[in-house]
Order: sequence, then C-alpha cells, then structure tokens
Amino acid sequence: MAPGVAQQIISAIQLLQGQDGTNRGAAKIKQLHDNANYFRRRLLDMGLHVLGDWDSPVMPIMVYHLCYISGISRRCLQRHIAMVVVGFPATALLQSRCRVCISASHTKEDLDYALEVIYDICSKMGLQYNMRQLPWPWSWLRMLLWPPSSSPPSLYSKSSKGKSSNWLQLLLGGSGLTNGSKVAAGKAQPLVTAAA
Repeated sequence: MAPGVAQQIISAIQLLQGQDGTNRGAAKIKQLHDNANYFRRRLLDMGLHVLGDWDSPVMPIMVYHLCYISGISRRCLQRHIAMVVVGFPATALLQSRCRVCISASHTKEDLDYALEVIYDICSKMGLQYNMRQLPWPWSWLRMLLWPPSSSPPSLYSKSSKGKSSNWLQLLLGGSGLTNGSKVAAGKAQPLVTAAA
C-alpha cells in the first residue's frame, strides 16, 4: 500500500474516533445515517422494491427488466445524477437493479432532487412495484397460469389424493393448478399433459 493511501486511512479513522479534537467524525456518521434512512423511506413510499438494510447508504433498487437498466442510467445522467446499474452476468438474468450510494455530504435538497428524478423515471417505466404486485416477468406468468376468474393455489395446498403439492408441481401443471390450464383467446388450454 502506498504511504499516502495508508496516511489517508489513518487520518480517516482518527477523525471518526474524534482523536482530532472535534466531533466532526461523529457528526458525519449521524448525517450519513439520517440521509440513508430518509432516502430509503422515500424510495419505499414511492412503491419501489429496495433491497438492503436500514442505515445502509448503499441501496439497490430492483428493476428486473434487463433492457431498462441502460435507459435508466442514461436518463439519470442527463439530469445530472450518477446511477450505477447492474445486470446480467453480474446478477441473475431477472435480477437487474440500480444502485444508489448516499453520502453524508448530500444535502436534503440534493436528496429531494434525486428522489424527484428517480420517481419521474421509474413511474414512466412502470417500475413502482409494491408488495401486492409481482414484478414484470412473474406477473405475466401468473396471468397465464391463473385466469382472473380463479384464485392462485397456495404454495403447499392439498392435492386430490391428500398429499401436499409443492410450488414446482403447481407450476408444472400438477394438482391444484386450475387443472393445469392457461388462458389463450378466452378459453382454457392445457399447459402440460399429465403423465401416467
């Protein structure tokens, strides 16, 4: 490690511990904590799916659409916000996300501006997932598997033989899956033929 880098690390630790004779380090930690929680609360209030823990300044916002991540990054950059985007192969194919990194030096006005931009972009792209709505690929799968007139089976429902069926059996057309059918042109069509 270069001596200059080592000295920066030592000085930062001394600042955080208050060895410089001020409370600047403690004030920075408190400000970072407050900024992170404020930003996370507002993102959740917008209906976005945010991963991570409270108090963490790094907040992944789930996009799920691989094709949207470059557009989100470009639109944010046009409005002077640097947004880190992560997609396949760094994540699973359907787990694309944006990553927001909050700093103690961000003012409330900076955070509110960023939230306004994120809200505008995400609302236009339809990325405001909430707890009752499934993300895009799964909502289409659900619509195909369960017509609006029927309700989806529970993950561990009892089959006609009295045995519990798991979610994989349900997805493959096993017991409890509306007779293993999907909706096509208003009529039920078999998804999988039953094996003897």
